[in-house]
Amino acid sequence: AGGLHDFEAPLESGEDRYSIPLGFSTFSDGKSPVSISRSDNHPPRPGETDDNSVLKLEMDVKGWAGFVSLFANADMDTWAAQDWSALDGLSFCLHGNGSGTGMYVHVFDNRSRCSRWDDAERYGFAFRDDVPGWRLVTVPFHEMTRAEVGNGAPDDGFNLTSVHGWGIGTLDTDGPQTFYVDDFRLW
Repeated sequence: AGGLHDFEAPLESGEDRYSIPLGFSTFSDGKSPVSISRSDNHPPRPGETDDNSVLKLEMDVKGWAGFVSLFANADMDTWAAQDWSALDGLSFCLHGNGSGTGMYVHVFDNRSRCSRWDDAERYGFAFRDDVPGWRLVTVPFHEMTRAEVGNGAPDDGFNLTSVHGWGIGTLDTDGPQTFYVDDFRLW
């Protein structure tokens, strides 16, 4: 348990031998611009240190878009799974706009060995950007449900013994939005 991403280090990325992005990357429907960056210029978070960095998420979503963190080895060229089965949930700080935008956090659980694409199962938790400013989003794993994303993922249950990553996304922002994420933690 503890901090997984505090965004103090650069957002590392790479790709596996099949050109699947690893580390931090964005995804979209092709018509929804989305970008991520590490930023120390953000709305102040209560209790943060002066030099705190966060993930800045800028998007104008008309269909679907977001970002992921897919776990990899130190060279950022091979998938690496983590065992979260002894843990109860996750949390992160989100700076929202009170826009009402529907959002979700996904955990990428279990993928087929030697797969040539990202076929990890998605388990998600939906929430709304209904608070302007910073808030803590807390998600017990038992409240996450399987999300079918059409990637041919195994359907063997949310066992958390082979977690390959996590991500945050939305289906529509109703115009340009900027969100900030900090202190993604496991508990």
